Amino acid sequence: MSFSLLTFEQSLSSSIAGRGLDYYQNGAVANLARDGNTYLATVYGTEAYQVEITVHEGQVESWACDCPYDYGPICKHVAAVLFEVREVEHDPARAAEVAGKEGREPVNAILGQLPEEELRQLLQFFAQRHDKVRVHLLTKYAHLIRDPGREHFQTLIHTLIEAHSGGKGWIIDYRNASRLGSEVYGLLEDTRSNISARGALQLVYACEEAIRQLCEAIQDADDSGGNMGDAIKHAFSILSDLCEEGNEMQEEVMDYVYKLSLREGEQPLYQGWDWAGDWRYLAANAARSKEQADKVLKKLEPIIAQEKNNESWGIYEAESAAGLKLQLLGQWYAPEKAQGFLQENLAYTSFRRIAIEQAMAEKRYDEVRQLAEEGITMDTKNNYRGLVQEWEQWLVKVSEATGDQNAQCRWLEKLYLDTREMEYYRELKSRLPQTEFDKKVEAFIAHFRHPAPPGPTAYFDSTIAAIYLEENRLDDLMELLQGSNPSLATLGRYESILFDKYPDNYLILYDLAIRQAMHWASNRKGYQEVIAYLEQMERLGGRAAALEIAADWRVQYWRRRAMLEELRGAGW
Repeated sequence: MSFSLLTFEQSLSSSIAGRGLDYYQNGAVANLARDGNTYLATVYGTEAYQVEITVHEGQVESWACDCPYDYGPICKHVAAVLFEVREVEHDPARAAEVAGKEGREPVNAILGQLPEEELRQLLQFFAQRHDKVRVHLLTKYAHLIRDPGREHFQTLIHTLIEAHSGGKGWIIDYRNASRLGSEVYGLLEDTRSNISARGALQLVYACEEAIRQLCEAIQDADDSGGNMGDAIKHAFSILSDLCEEGNEMQEEVMDYVYKLSLREGEQPLYQGWDWAGDWRYLAANAARSKEQADKVLKKLEPIIAQEKNNESWGIYEAESAAGLKLQLLGQWYAPEKAQGFLQENLAYTSFRRIAIEQAMAEKRYDEVRQLAEEGITMDTKNNYRGLVQEWEQWLVKVSEATGDQNAQCRWLEKLYLDTREMEYYRELKSRLPQTEFDKKVEAFIAHFRHPAPPGPTAYFDSTIAAIYLEENRLDDLMELLQGSNPSLATLGRYESILFDKYPDNYLILYDLAIRQAMHWASNRKGYQEVIAYLEQMERLGGRAAALEIAADWRVQYWRRRAMLEELRGAGW
């Protein structure tokens, strides 16, 4: 998981963001230091907590805090440091201040005067006695070890896992799983960045051990943050890049990846996970001869056959394996063999898609039509609505290619009614005479209109609103808003279109929606969002109404201290 530093609040819960902001504004973040892309800081809460955050090209890539919070991916201490780091990243004066603090650090003054041999001895001393120091050196500078073999990476990743083991009821708890995943990911990146093409086998060793050991460790870890899983995916991705056709890689490297993939893909450790399929994918792509391809095909056959069990996972694995078989047949056998296998397995969505694309490219339109209609029948029965719409889109394309406008309009209308997407509406409008389309519009409105529910307000249908907007029926759109209970977001969406024509009506709607939104708001962020609409009312000329709302809130919500503070802070 990574996210933008600029808008990191959107990736946090409102409560964590709010509490982190309070810590930041109250000066709880101290000792901010930077080491390359990594920021270190102390946050003073109930205790002093150490926070570490890595930011690369504006993206927050990893974070860790030694507080006991384990109810989500990010604690309030990390949030507080993110506010501080964002200020530093976008303020040269603050950046210089942080750099200046580092320069005034007395430890730096000491280190700057120590002889090189004494520094080396000091690092060795701490590395032997502190796992964190040892792990940091081994991961960040692993590329400096000359020709490291598989045993080196086996030991290194084992050391990383051991250093992060422990926790409440887990061998690796949430925070340690996040750190472990980030560190292994970084190790793989460092290894890839610092080896030459001749050293590609070392990179394979690193990926092999990362996958094998993390896949075992993740069985008893809380990886709800996904960092360990991301590191595993990254290792597979690196191996996949090495196997790409045209990549000039040593024969021994490809042969090693091929044999490794065949062997690992059958291990019980990976069964029931996507990893087994990842190994099969690598084996197929690492094959460099027909003989090797044949061995992969033999491994794929029992996987394809398991579809007969009619279990969802078995069907998914069978289709993936069948796709690899199709790839290998096309690459190493006569085209007819691959084509025959394709036609025999059109029940697979991916195969039907390939067959339709081939037929369309070769202008075999009757075949396209037949394949799409068969797909609609099959996936309607299976209740796969998204696939049904995909096949219907092909029928639109083939109708256009053959000049059958009636069929094209029929399928466009069905797609619009099923999806409510305006692209189909506009496409249909462009193909029908205006008078005929006007009748369609009224039929669409009648189709989507909901019966009036019990109570004072009607349902606001955004689909009908989109039709009114498309046809410039602003009176009808305003009537729809007034007859419903629109949210603040809905009013904001149509404000630029309707306010100038109906200012008084719109302010009344804003008044009702703002009051209702504050009734349901329950935290500072929610209060701030609602109060901001008072300023919007004021900008629109409704200052008197906004003042009246604020006065009513002070009486109605006198127990909501945080809300009253936000109200005063905003000048109301």
